[in-house]
Amino acid sequence: MIKQGLIIVLLTLIGAVVYGQKDLSKFGIADNEAPKGLEVGTQLPNAEGVGADGELVKLKSIKQEGALVVIFFRGEWCPYCTQHLSAVSDSIAMLQKAGATVVAITPEMKKEDNELGSDIVFLYDKGNRLMEAFDVDFHVTKAYQDKVMNYKSFDLADHNGQEKAVLPVPGTFVFDENGKLVGKHIDVNYTERSTVAWMLDQLN
Repeated sequence: MIKQGLIIVLLTLIGAVVYGQKDLSKFGIADNEAPKGLEVGTQLPNAEGVGADGELVKLKSIKQEGALVVIFFRGEWCPYCTQHLSAVSDSIAMLQKAGATVVAITPEMKKEDNELGSDIVFLYDKGNRLMEAFDVDFHVTKAYQDKVMNYKSFDLADHNGQEKAVLPVPGTFVFDENGKLVGKHIDVNYTERSTVAWMLDQLN
């Protein structure tokens, strides 16, 4: 009976692992575990990205005073990303009134002017440094890369200037005026995004 019980437990654990892997691949994640994101209470990383002028910009240089809202998005090719950023842009005045600057980070190389919101600071994550610093990066499955090729007609790694295709799990991180992470929203389901109301709650 004990042996049979151990076998049942073992099969259950194996099934859970396999289910988890299948569940992650549904969202294009090739890794065995999903990114967790920075822990609440962590200080703002001083990683850098490429600004609109092509110069390197450190996050801490953006956050000189007040709070900071950091949003990771996959690219303008992603309709869920553009809808989310448009909603944030429409309510940017409320976030600014709460003392926050909004930074949006993407691995997508920009080839034209950004039209997603002039009051949002956009950074290109060259070399995946920001995604890695925030623990939101994952390797993309071949199936999802093929899907992007079929629907958007570009190779994802080439489009992002990467050797291998890497994307962020969409995440929003809210830092207070002292640079401490006070709230995060991260979900492997890229259709689920943070709301402006949630961001304001973290800032108050």
